[in-house]
Amino acid sequence: MLPRCRTHKLTSYDAVNIKRALRRSLPLATLDRAMGTAARELGLTLLV
Repeated sequence: MLPRCRTHKLTSYDAVNIKRALRRSLPLATLDRAMGTAARELGLTLLV
């Protein structure tokens, strides 16, 4: 998880939420720009 934090400049809390969404194949709801960018790059669908 740490590499994801560093690569995408996320907090550990944000990285955990992205990881959960990836594991469960769920969309992610966020208004945070960095988190949204990282999620899109990882193939997640965003709910904004």
